[in-house]
Amino acid sequence: MMCQACQKAEATVTLKQVIAGHKDELALCARCAAELGAAIAPELILQHVAQPAPLDAPDTLGTAKKRPSKSKRARPVLTCKSCGSTLAQLKETGRLGCAEDYKVFATAITRLLLTVQGATEHRGRQPARVAARQAHERRVAALKIELDLAIFKEDYERAATLRDMLQCLEDGGAASA
Repeated sequence: MMCQACQKAEATVTLKQVIAGHKDELALCARCAAELGAAIAPELILQHVAQPAPLDAPDTLGTAKKRPSKSKRARPVLTCKSCGSTLAQLKETGRLGCAEDYKVFATAITRLLLTVQGATEHRGRQPARVAARQAHERRVAALKIELDLAIFKEDYERAATLRDMLQCLEDGGAASA
């Protein structure tokens, strides 16, 4: 479904408002929702990190039942060894206990970022110094890949040129390709 505000991006947020019994619903992309001032509580978002169990067909009373788990064994609880926080606590509070939690819960955090933002890297505006540094890092990484490719193809003249460009960039100078 497309965003009802900009009609350009995919709608990822649904705003619902009930006033005097009248319900209004608006489907928005994350950018338009943020511009309208919609705040999403982290604890609500984190509930969607773990996928719910699939539902069976309705029973005779018309209510759906969850499928019983295939194994009766208890799942191991993912716990940080530094601070003792668990994935369940992260989902409940929306907060990490220590810096080590970023490594321990990396999969869940990555899944959450992809769900909420559509990417795991910042794509919005940023200070000029940060943007310049990241552009420099991307250029160095691209040159290293190109150097590896030139060496693989045994194009040693191109590899030497790329090596010199990398040395110049890593020393703080600027080289042009």
